[in-house]
Amino acid sequence: MSEHRSTEEKIAEQEKIYGQSLADRFGAVMSHYGISSRRLAAVLGLSAPMLSQLGSGQRIKIGNPVVQERLLMLERDMDSIMDPALILERVAASQPVAMTTAGDAGAARSSSTAGAVDRSAVVAHLRNAGDRSALNAAADAAGPGALADLLRDAARPGSR
Repeated sequence: MSEHRSTEEKIAEQEKIYGQSLADRFGAVMSHYGISSRRLAAVLGLSAPMLSQLGSGQRIKIGNPVVQERLLMLERDMDSIMDPALILERVAASQPVAMTTAGDAGAARSSSTAGAVDRSAVVAHLRNAGDRSALNAAADAAGPGALADLLRDAARPGSR
């Protein structure tokens, strides 16, 4: 059925899934890092035509969880004082492990279905539930890994 939906409907679906259209997310990243769409596609691990299809709403979802995690990495690092060229290089070379969330039956879903919406929602809930020092203490207690990164993101003001 999705092939019969209008572009506007597909973009609205992206906004529901990701919190904003992929065109807006891609545009913000390209603007911040001063890169072209072709360069963004290469860093994310997508073909330029696929990035274009996602950005224009011809396709709704990012199908590859690694690509999605790389986009999140770029967005999270927009507040970094690190050299943008080094961030792009690090993200392009990364092999992120997709986050998982527990489903109703306890089964894990990959980030291709959980996506940025789930991570952003978790960060927002954590930010609202705890103060920064408590979140940082929890991150320290969690040790290295995705949970600690999530808690530190929630402790950071203005993070995604």
